[in-house]
Amino acid sequence: MRSFAVLGALSSWVAGAPAVGAQEPIVDPAPPAVNELSPVAAPTARDFDELRTFGAARPLPAGAQVENWPGFLGPRRDGRSRETGLLTKWPEGRLPPLWTMQRGSGFASPVVFGDRLVYPHRVGKEILIECLEATTGKRFWQFRYPTDYRAEYFDANGPCSTPIVDGERVWVHGVEGWLHCLELATGRVVWKRDLKTEFGLEQQFFGVTASPLMWRNQLIINLGVPKGPTVAAFDKSTGRLLWGTGTRWGMSCASPVLATLHGEERVLVLAGGQIAATGRRTDGDRSRGAADRRDLPVSQPPL
Repeated sequence: MRSFAVLGALSSWVAGAPAVGAQEPIVDPAPPAVNELSPVAAPTARDFDELRTFGAARPLPAGAQVENWPGFLGPRRDGRSRETGLLTKWPEGRLPPLWTMQRGSGFASPVVFGDRLVYPHRVGKEILIECLEATTGKRFWQFRYPTDYRAEYFDANGPCSTPIVDGERVWVHGVEGWLHCLELATGRVVWKRDLKTEFGLEQQFFGVTASPLMWRNQLIINLGVPKGPTVAAFDKSTGRLLWGTGTRWGMSCASPVLATLHGEERVLVLAGGQIAATGRRTDGDRSRGAADRRDLPVSQPPL
């Protein structure tokens, strides 16, 4: 069984400031090294074996308004788009696809900023972070890192957290707790953290699933460390811990959201806590995350 609590905080504890209430100051266990990236030309988008294309994208209607979809549930984290010129009725059959790609396992959603679509998934024993041209599916770059993660109860061995992007960089929170900051133009690593090892995170039923929230220069994460911090904020440029709060609750599948309450900005987090034994399976009973590939279609409505 699991129980839950709603926490509301924004910079409740800042590094170097007094702790809130009786909470002890939280020290960053392993501030990451930041790579100084020299200027290089961005790669050109190219075809790849897993890509199938069906036609070119048509121009947008005159006067159409568009917006980026930079993170979980969109630009305002509410699942709503302010774009215009959208269909009010689906055509018979289905929308004609522009392109499809063969993907691996995972439940993460893609994000779009300008002409770039970023999507993480798992193939075999690797996590793949793809940066594709949104209208053609062609690949600008691909970043890979190894994984041995296996879920507790079913085949959910790929990434579950949706990335977040600001136009210059993209942050990806992996199912095992790896947090990568990558240069959007090239896919080069700006900084990275192994949050599971650094903070002593316990493996949950489905791994790390919460998607980061960006607020100003802060990357706010439902971290769920035993005895705290439940919620933590990291400097988006350096990866250093800025503040942490909460000592009673662990991680959950919920992602932080930003709200204005009584004129004040607040972060709302649905936190969790395991309160009974789960009867963990043995290694022999767990799936190993094979290259489970499926089509990821991108379609364009008729104009």
